Order: sequence, then C-alpha cells, then structure tokens
Amino acid sequence: MKYTGIVVLLVGLLAVVGCSSPVVEDQAMPVPTEDGTQPSVEETIVEEETVTAPTAGEVNQVVIENFKYSPFTMEVNVGDTVEWVNKDSAAHTVTMSTLNVDENLPQGATFTYTFTEKGTYEYRCRFHAGMKGKVIVS
Repeated sequence: MKYTGIVVLLVGLLAVVGCSSPVVEDQAMPVPTEDGTQPSVEETIVEEETVTAPTAGEVNQVVIENFKYSPFTMEVNVGDTVEWVNKDSAAHTVTMSTLNVDENLPQGATFTYTFTEKGTYEYRCRFHAGMKGKVIVS
C-alpha cells in the first residue's frame, strides 16, 4: 500500500513536470530579397522582447520613541514595506495578530514587513498595552 502511494505521487510529479516544459515558437523563415536570393543570417533581423521588471515598493519607516509608534497611522500601497525602528529606551514588539506577526524589538533593533494585500492592519506592543498603530494598504 505504501509503495502504491509513492508510485502515484511519482506519476503525478512526472505529469506536472512534463506539462510544464517550455514551448518553443517556430522561427520565422527569412523572406527572399527582391532578386530571389535568401538573406544571410547576418541580414536577418530578429526582434527581441523587452521585459521591464516591476519596480520595488517603497520603504516607509515607523519610529518607536517615547513609548509610541510614530506615525500612528501609515498609508502605503500593496508591495510597499514598512520598517519599524526602535529608538526607545525599552524593548517593544510589533504584534499583528491578523498576519500572525509578533516581532520582538530590543533597543536599537529594526523589523521590516512587506504588505502584499489591501486592508487595514492594526498592530500593538505586547509589553505596553497603550502602544498601538495602524497600517492602511491600498
């Protein structure tokens, strides 16, 4: 029974790998010149596709100082990163239960998080109940 499961898994894996091989497009044949001769390879112009990589999102900073997050509310775009910098005299956390984030920041530490979905994300410090902040992602 154990070997049957392994065989089924291997067959499925081979099917996926076989279906994902790249497709090779037919190369256009050179068009004969006006005098009926074929152009040389050097005369054949092949257009290349240019792909522009997406720009990286912005990095926005929240400073932790005097037992508060500043700014309290930050608005960012999908793909942007927020960096929390602890410039306070005590350790703090960045705790966002909706994203399963709970990062401990000792004095002088930083933490970054890239937001990939729209929404409003509230966070807090586990050590200090009054410390709260919010990131709005649009």
